[in-house]
Amino acid sequence: MEGSGQLPASALEVSAEIRATLAGVYCEIGDLRRARELTTLKGADESISQWQLAALDWGRADVLNAEGRFGEAAESARQALGRLRSIDRPRAQANLMQTAAWLEIRSGHFDFGKIRAELAQAESM
Repeated sequence: MEGSGQLPASALEVSAEIRATLAGVYCEIGDLRRARELTTLKGADESISQWQLAALDWGRADVLNAEGRFGEAAESARQALGRLRSIDRPRAQANLMQTAAWLEIRSGHFDFGKIRAELAQAESM
């Protein structure tokens, strides 16, 4: 791809992870506007991978959590989890299962048995 002006897929995946990580940092320091910008997909880029979308969904869950929108945060985490399941990223999937469970508990609308089973599954991964 030299000279094409496009980043290779691996660089794009790292870029998505960095954006999600930076969004979390901005949440921690209270700059939710900037965090939201980093987790918003701009344009209709058909070349974006499921991994990149999962990273953005995961980051968006952090932003929504910081905004106190726990139900929406849990949904975004679940969306990321669905994407990760489709591409089989076990460690990331286990981490996100824990995050999604925590967000569901914070939302106040959760099934304790389901959460317990998911956390046991995440631990085994």
